[in-house]
Formats: sequence, C-alpha cells, structure tokens
Amino acid sequence: MKKVTIQFSGYGHWKISTIHYGKEIYCITNNVREVDNAKDGKISAIKLLRKEIIENNKTYQFTN
Repeated sequence: MKKVTIQFSGYGHWKISTIHYGKEIYCITNNVREVDNAKDGKISAIKLLRKEIIENNKTYQFTN
C-alpha cells in the first residue's frame, strides 16, 4: 500500500503528500471526510487521497 502523509495546513485545509515515481508530490485539499477516514486507516480513503494528489500534479509530471 502506498503511503500518504497528512499535515494540517489551515482552517479546513490539509496538505497531503505521497511519493510517485521516486518524487514527493503534494496538494492542498479540503476533503475533510476522506482525511479523517484515512487517519482512521481506511484503505479506500488513502487510495482516494493518493489519486487526488496525482491528478493535481499531472501537469508537473517529469518526462525523463
């Protein structure tokens, strides 16, 4: 299972990050329900947050 790191970023906002193809990527989310579920260890929430991070970083993908 891929790891997602969750940090409080401000009122109702969370910085979520993961490692994707060897690079750390992140985004800011306000999806508090999934953040709470991920903190409780729910795999589906972790997968959803990881997908959100990757989708928000698609324009910054490196083509090595």
